[in-house]
Amino acid sequence: MLSTDGIIIQRDLNSPIFEQNYKRYYFPLWNDFTSEPNFERLSRLLYASPFLFLVSIGIPPTLIPKIAIVGTYSLLTISIYLFLEAFVKNLAMKAKNYSNLKFRPDKICLLAGSFVFAYNPVSLQFVGGIPLLFSVAMLPLLMYFILTRIKSVYFPLVFATLLLLSLGHPFTFVMNLTISFLFIVLVYYKSMRMRLIWTKFFFILSLFFLLFSWFLFPYVKYPLGYTDLGREGNLRKDIYDSISNNNIYDIFLLERDNVKYVNTVPSEIIPKFLHYFALSTLVILSFYSLFISVSSRDIPRKIIIFIIAGYIIFTLLSLGAKGPLSQPFWALISNVPLGWIFRSPLKFQIYQSFMISVLFAISIIILKEKLRRETVVHLLIIFVLIGISSYGIYDANFNSLNPIKIPGQFFEINKILSEKNDGYKVLYYPIYDEHQTAWSQGHLISDFTAKSSQIPTFDLVSNYNNIGELLYFLPYNNGLLNSPNFYDFLSSLGIRYIVFHNDRNYDIDQTNLSYLFASTKLKSLYNNAGWYLFEIINKETAMPIRAISNLVIVNNRSDIFKIAKPNLGVLETKTLYHNTKVPLPYENLIRLVESNQSVRTSDRNLESGENRTTKDQTNFTKAITHNDRNTVSTLQVSPTKINPTLWRVKINASIPFMLVFPETYHRGWVASSQSPTGNYQTNSIPLYGGINGFYINKTGEFMLDIEFEPQKWFYYGFAVSLISVVGYVTSVTMIFLRRPNSSRLTRLGKTQ
Repeated sequence: MLSTDGIIIQRDLNSPIFEQNYKRYYFPLWNDFTSEPNFERLSRLLYASPFLFLVSIGIPPTLIPKIAIVGTYSLLTISIYLFLEAFVKNLAMKAKNYSNLKFRPDKICLLAGSFVFAYNPVSLQFVGGIPLLFSVAMLPLLMYFILTRIKSVYFPLVFATLLLLSLGHPFTFVMNLTISFLFIVLVYYKSMRMRLIWTKFFFILSLFFLLFSWFLFPYVKYPLGYTDLGREGNLRKDIYDSISNNNIYDIFLLERDNVKYVNTVPSEIIPKFLHYFALSTLVILSFYSLFISVSSRDIPRKIIIFIIAGYIIFTLLSLGAKGPLSQPFWALISNVPLGWIFRSPLKFQIYQSFMISVLFAISIIILKEKLRRETVVHLLIIFVLIGISSYGIYDANFNSLNPIKIPGQFFEINKILSEKNDGYKVLYYPIYDEHQTAWSQGHLISDFTAKSSQIPTFDLVSNYNNIGELLYFLPYNNGLLNSPNFYDFLSSLGIRYIVFHNDRNYDIDQTNLSYLFASTKLKSLYNNAGWYLFEIINKETAMPIRAISNLVIVNNRSDIFKIAKPNLGVLETKTLYHNTKVPLPYENLIRLVESNQSVRTSDRNLESGENRTTKDQTNFTKAITHNDRNTVSTLQVSPTKINPTLWRVKINASIPFMLVFPETYHRGWVASSQSPTGNYQTNSIPLYGGINGFYINKTGEFMLDIEFEPQKWFYYGFAVSLISVVGYVTSVTMIFLRRPNSSRLTRLGKTQ
């Protein structure tokens, strides 16, 4: 995998392949290449920081997934080893008959447990979700510091930092936090009062929230819902049942039948039998520690029972719809506001494997001391490790995650687009939907085109729900590419180019491609081996950021495609009258539309005043125009991009107008102007069904700033986080330095 040329584009490894795109993928809070907010990836900023640094010093982004895989699995191995070593030492100190059973941290046994956790079939399946796997690696580190440094003055800061690194996915954060708290109580409930434990944990959480202010400030100010991310389908009952459709014995043995990204089970009968026999040996042998703890007093029972209970609970949760917890689990993820965090029952398998690896390490240490035959135990370890992991590791390196080469046509088209550099956007059709293509070498290809585009586009996969519906699913599946009006609509959104790849072998792709070639609104710029580039030819071509004075309100979204033009704005009734979070300028616009002399679009042309037919116009409700045919109006705008979250627009207007800002609609976009006569500010409204429009009820010459306000709140939060870290470290250091030398030396010598 490391030595093979090409890139890995499966699942979360499907990251941008160009430097500038990769940086924008995480920061700032608005990705101007894909026209979407970075809120979801912002929580992974600490995880991504080393990779962003590598990219900034010249490491190709195509190498980052490979580095991430090797680094994450190495971290898993090291973190679990540190925890197992400290854990076994803790068990040895608490053993009642320590002289009879030399319960000690045998390095070979600890390494065996570490390799089981890092390379078992479940961990190999999560290679497609490297950020999640990285966050899981924080759990053994959290438990290691609980065992070894809980009395250190720096423990709260270290613990809070590890919680920050657990944010590769909200699921891992919640699980790591919960398991760590229970572990603290279990280990220290006798030596520390519960009130002290609660106080310490409350202080850690308070410090965590301060350190996490850089995310919390913009997120709380502009909350992002689960369905906003385009994933409401994951909460459907049929999806839940499908994910849960696994053999029960497979789940118990750390395997699965669905959602597989690596083939961990050999296809031939004998290797397959040995694989399952090794997994069975692993699980059965792991329960040996429970038998020893119950039948003797050699090791503490409560800790072993805690680990066993964890394995059983996580196994039952991993069963999903097939388990005894099916109904309450489904009620949690479908009805509770934050239940979506646990939407995939198979994520619990990674914690199931953590528990079994701990039990396995303890069991083989005990077995080694009981049998006093190292060779037998070592052979058993080798059999288990090879049996459960060897085929999966081989398949990941040479098959499932084998790097592939993206067609050269994609790079050629992007070179053409980058040379245009005219400020317009491109649209990529169709979406790669995790199916094989002629060039994918058997891999299921996720969409990579938008996130690696060399000029701005709209990401149709990870963007807000309405963008995917508006620009892809609705028009692509309903023949709208055959309509000339559709290309007027695209021009209204600042889209001038269409890239089409005909490599999915779908009939609908061939049909839509024929529409593109037949359209009089398009000009072909590139045609090579199933890849095409078209340019929209529009007589009413206007700059993406522009001022318009004509608006129309429609009842149905489908009507937008019929009349939208670069010089005619379209608003939806549903958006106008059913948005409970409409800001004041928005309400003023509604009142303005209702109080003006409304005209039916079936009776009058908004721009010319001429009569027109009523065909396809019957659902249009109201219209407004500031243009008076007897006067000459001035509407001039000159935009300047300061950075992805700030534009400065020079305006000269003699009438109120709508400013079109062709980025995906987000209420965080705000337009403001400062002048000696007073400040002016207005919020964005959804124009053309999915981009930003600013109703500017101000005339004359002035400068208007269009700013993505969450970025400002990020800087506020970052300042709070930085002050918190500096304040905490300074306070602790001052207290430490003021202590007598003897006390300081004693403190340095403590490990617990």
